[in-house]
This record gives sequence, C-alpha cells and structure tokens, in this order.
Amino acid sequence: MLPSKDEATGLWLSEATHFIEVFDKHDVVIDLVSPKGGDVPLDPKSLGAVLDKSTKAYFESAEFMGTLKNTMTPEQVDAESYDAIYFTGGHGTMFDFPDNASLLQISRAIYDKGGIVSAVCHGVGALLNIKHSDGTPWISGKKLTGFANIEEKMAKQEEGRLITGQNPQSAKR
Repeated sequence: MLPSKDEATGLWLSEATHFIEVFDKHDVVIDLVSPKGGDVPLDPKSLGAVLDKSTKAYFESAEFMGTLKNTMTPEQVDAESYDAIYFTGGHGTMFDFPDNASLLQISRAIYDKGGIVSAVCHGVGALLNIKHSDGTPWISGKKLTGFANIEEKMAKQEEGRLITGQNPQSAKR
C-alpha cells in the first residue's frame, strides 16, 4: 500500500547504500541521479533502528550524505556514457520514477546499447512506462519482482540484462 502524497517518504536508504557498497568494493565509479537533481529525500522509516552497520556507516558519512544532497538531474546524463542504471526503492520512487520521461529515455538508451537496467523494491515502478520504439510496453513478457505486502524472504529475478529485486535486502544480492 502506497502512502499518500502528504506523508513523508523518499529513498529507502539501505537500498541505495547496499548497492553502492558493492560497487565501492570494486572501485566502480557511480553517479547519483534523482528526478529533480539536488537533495534526495530519505524515507524516515528507513532510518534509525532499521539501519544495519553498513548503511549506518554511509548515513554517518558527511561525504556520502553530501553526495545525496547534490545529485545530478536526468537531463545532465548522457546515456551513452553509462553501462547500467539502477533504480533504488522507497515509497517516494513510486511517485517520482514512472512518469519521468528523462529517466525512461535513459533506461531505454542504456538497455538498447547492451547495458543493464536494474531496480529493487518499489524502484521497479520506474520500469512500468518504458516503451519500445514501436510503443509496446518494454516489460511486456518479462519476468520481474518487486515489493510484496508480505516480505518473508529475499528474492531477485534476472531476465537477460534486466535484473530486479524484491525488497530492501535484495540490494545486497
């Protein structure tokens, strides 16, 4: 169930930090992009007691938190310069991602050139409105996973170069 637009929501922090941590360990440079650029709101429910050790370290890092306050806009992204795109989750992403034409175009361009499009949890909503050049839904016929009402286990789904994760824990996989 999605919150109303009046409720405080945003990025589910661990879904970003777990993903970033994997790339940091392999010295892969990533850029953070948000629908409007600038400051990324954090879902208050993703903070506090639910922070694991890794996420807490990022949350307490002035450098990382500074990066979250200065993200790029989608219009600043040249899809030809990227091999992958990752859509993190959080309830706010369901409002911000699906109808953002620039994010949809970036995703399709990366995928069309052989790159990877990935999403976890509510971030999968970003994939809903991507269309092929003929107008057919991009995810038609593809297997996906995402957030479920009952989160009992970690799960991911790979369909070729499309990788989706079910819940916050999936970002670690």
